[in-house]
Formats: sequence, C-alpha cells, structure tokens
Amino acid sequence: MKSIKTFSLSLLLLIVVFLSPISCYSQAGIVGKSAAKKTTKTIAKQTVKNATKSAVKGAVKKEIKTAAKQTVKKEAIKSSTTIAKMEAKSLTKKAIKQETKKVLESGTVRTSKEATEAVLKKEAHKTASESLVTTSIKRTEKTALKSGEKTLAKKGVKSSTQKAATKTITKASAQESKAIMNSAVKTEVKTLSKIEGVRAAQKVTTKEITKKTASETVEKALNRTAAERWSVLAKSDAQSTAILLKDLESNPQLVKSFKQNPALLDVYHRNIGSPTYRTDLNMLRYQSYGANKFSDELVFRNKATKQLERYTGDNLKIVEKNGINYIKDVKSDKVLGTISGTAENRVIHVEGNDKILLNLYPPSNSSIIVDNGYAKTVYKTDKQGFVKECTTQFYKDIPSGVGKDRNKGKIKRIKEIKNDYNTLGQKSSRNHNLDDEGGHIVPKSMGGSDDAINIFPQNTKMNRSGVWKKSELEAKKARMNGKYVERTITFSKENSSSLRPSSVHIIQKIDGVVTVDEIIANPKVIKK
Repeated sequence: MKSIKTFSLSLLLLIVVFLSPISCYSQAGIVGKSAAKKTTKTIAKQTVKNATKSAVKGAVKKEIKTAAKQTVKKEAIKSSTTIAKMEAKSLTKKAIKQETKKVLESGTVRTSKEATEAVLKKEAHKTASESLVTTSIKRTEKTALKSGEKTLAKKGVKSSTQKAATKTITKASAQESKAIMNSAVKTEVKTLSKIEGVRAAQKVTTKEITKKTASETVEKALNRTAAERWSVLAKSDAQSTAILLKDLESNPQLVKSFKQNPALLDVYHRNIGSPTYRTDLNMLRYQSYGANKFSDELVFRNKATKQLERYTGDNLKIVEKNGINYIKDVKSDKVLGTISGTAENRVIHVEGNDKILLNLYPPSNSSIIVDNGYAKTVYKTDKQGFVKECTTQFYKDIPSGVGKDRNKGKIKRIKEIKNDYNTLGQKSSRNHNLDDEGGHIVPKSMGGSDDAINIFPQNTKMNRSGVWKKSELEAKKARMNGKYVERTITFSKENSSSLRPSSVHIIQKIDGVVTVDEIIANPKVIKK
C-alpha cells in the first residue's frame, strides 16, 4: 500500500517535473507575444508619427508655396492694375504733350491714340513690370512671416516666390497693362477732346480736332461767320486749326480783325507756313485787297502764251523755310521772290524780274528790289503804296536787243489806269484827254520792263525831249563805254492820293560823278 502510494507519489512527481517546462514555455510564449505586440505597436505609432510629421511638413511646405504663388499672382494683378493705371495716365499726358509740341513745330501728323500707345507700349510695360516684381515679393515675404513660417520663408520660399512672381507678373502685367493702357488712352483722349476754346490747341493733339470740333472751337474764339469760312478753308486739316487757335490766343488784334473781316482768314490760311507773315495784318490786308486796287482793269494778253492775264493778291502765299520767307505762286508753287522786314520797312526781292509781283499794286512802305543780271533797281513806296523813288545801278553791259520787245497795248492800259484811279483803288477821274503816254521809270532801252511798277503817266513832250530824254541817252552811252551808271528818280505829287506825279527829280551819276541833278515838271496838257 505504502509502495503504491510511494509509486503514485513518484509518478505524480515525475509528471509534475515533466509538465513543468511545458507550462513554463507556455507562460514565456504568452509573455513574449504580449511584449512583441507592444513593441510593434510602439514602432508603428512612431513610424506613423514620423510619416505623418513628414507628410504634414511636406504638405505645409507645398501649401505655403502654392499659397505664395497665388498671393503673388493676386498681388501682381492687383498691383499691376493700380500701378499700370498710374503709369498709363502719367505717360499718356506726357506723350500727348510731347506729340502736340512736335506736331505744332515740325508737322508731324499722328493720332493721339497712335502716339500714346507707341510710348506706353514701350515705357509703361517695362516700368510697371519692374515695379510690380519688387512690390509683390515684399508683400509675399511679409505675409509668410506673419503666418509663422519664418524658417520656410528663409530657406526657399523667397527664391521660389521670386521666380514665380517674376513669371506671373510678366504675363499678368503684359495683359493687364495692355488692357489698362487702352482704357486709359481712351479715357484721356475722350476727356481732352471735350476741351474747347483757344487753349485746346496746346492740350489736344491736332488729329483729335475733328471738322465739327474745329468749327465749334473757332466759333467760340471768333464768331459763326468766321468759323464757317474757316471750316471751308481748313476742311479736315487739324494742324492748321491748332495753329490758328494758338495765334488767336496770343494776338487779340488778330481776333478783332478776323471778326470784322472773315475774308482775311483766306490769306491767313495761304500764309499758314509763315509764322512771321500769317499774323502780319498789314500783309494780310495787302494780299486780300491792297494788291488788287486795279487788278480788274489790268487785263492784258501775254505775248508768249497768247492768253489774257490778270494778277491779284490771291496769286500769292508766303512760306517760311530755313528762316527765309518765300513768296510763291499759289497754283504753280513757283518762287516769285522773298520778303523780310516789318510794315514800317518791308523788303521784297523779286526773283528774276517776275511778272506777278511787278504787276500788282505795290505794298506800302516797301523796298521792291529787282536784279536782271546787269542792272539792280530798288523801287521805294510810300504809306499808300505809291512809288515815290527809284534807284537803278547799271553794273554790267546791257545785252544787245534789249528794249525792242515793247508791249504798247499793256503800257497804254497801265497809263490810263494810273490816270483814272487813285491810291485807294477808286476811279476818281477820267484823264484820257491828257496828252500823256506811258513813261518808263527805268529806261526801256536800258532794260526797263513794261510792268505796272515801272510805268507812270508822263507828258508826251517831257518823255521825248528835254532833260529826261538827254539823261537817258547819256546813261546808255556811258554804260556802253563800260562806265558805272547810277540813276535816281524821285516823284512829287500835288494830290497825295493821285497816281500821276506832278514833277520828277533826276539825279544821275557816272562813275560816281553827278552829271544830272534836275527837277522836271510833268504838266497836264489837254490833247489838241
């Protein structure tokens, strides 16, 4: 029994001993599995945490870059709009002033829009873009710093932002500036085109003055009659209108004269190319009616062309070039002569013995100079345009054949007109019954012309004999012998308005020596 108990106890002990490692191993497995699980969870958490942190960090950086780009773009567009507007307005005004000045001085004809866009496209885009890059970068950096991302801002956002900003601004400013410039130009031109009055010429480019605007502006400066006349003359020539408005502003007397006599605008328009003589009222009046005092009566047939000719002030225009004022024929644009001086002492040099200038009624207080290549003649007029004195210097041999082409019909007609009309161009009397003929101030035999300026009503006997005739023959002989001859004729009148002299004073010099100094009467003798 005891043995059985002992065996049983031993067997039980053996079983316990055998099973104990298995139990221990089981317990160890459970503990290891728990530890492994815990370690894995820890590692996973740390991995997730690290990954999340990295992802968040990358996302934040990406978001900041994206946000920065969007901010820059918005700032660029916003700043582009503001700055381009300011640049556009400033450059628009500058361009318009510069273009107006050029047009008014040299004649450049460009539209305000064309001129403004040309400057703006070149200047505004460049200026706006450069300004916007700097402004936008500063604003972006400021925004980034405020959001607390100082590190990122220092490490790369600035560089990245700058590149993005430059690219965005270049594109945005190009589009925005173009749109804004066009808008600004239209606004400026629209505003300027509404300006009226004389000062408009200094602020608006000439192309913006339409025919209607020109008429309204001139009407405001002058009156409706003058405006209508100018509208016909200038048509769509805005440059001429701008010049007129500027002249009216600086010359009140011109305004008064145009209001009283709008016909003077015709001459003003013809002389628009001469700043000196387009505002010279004496010259404007001369060309308008002074030169025409007997032009309706002085019609003659040109021997060369066989055509009837009549010369008037309408034939003339004055154009300034390189400081010289040229008198030209309106139709042919041929230079007839040059003009200088003022109303008190005007000098006209006739080009090649031109017929137009020498057959018009002469301007007052003038010296009219003619040089035919062998003799120089200076006709001096008084305040009424009457030839009061004539001096001729014969300095070369007189060509053979001179004096044989006498136009008797023309000479007679000029004599009759000067007998019948006065210095005012009025038909005062009929003196056809006087024993007069057309005398030449400069002898015909010495190259004197048959033109109106060189012809005067002369008593027949005086012309063909006596001191007058002898002095002419003496002068011609001396010149043929190679001597220098100077001949001065001075006229006197009983009636200041008469075109027929009452006496003639001759002073003649040969090689500087006075050979004749006589006053000869020019009597009125009735034909028998």
